[in-house]
Amino acid sequence: MLESGEAFATWQQRVHDGEVPLECDPAQLETIFHNNIQQSYTSLM
Repeated sequence: MLESGEAFATWQQRVHDGEVPLECDPAQLETIFHNNIQQSYTSLM
């Protein structure tokens, strides 16, 4: 996500389309996305 600059809406659509295998409600998807972005930024430091 971080490397490609993928936006949350794009990633959410990929989940919805079945490209990313997750079964979550919208709030959980947003939390997963933002946590992964934060972990990526942290690993760069």
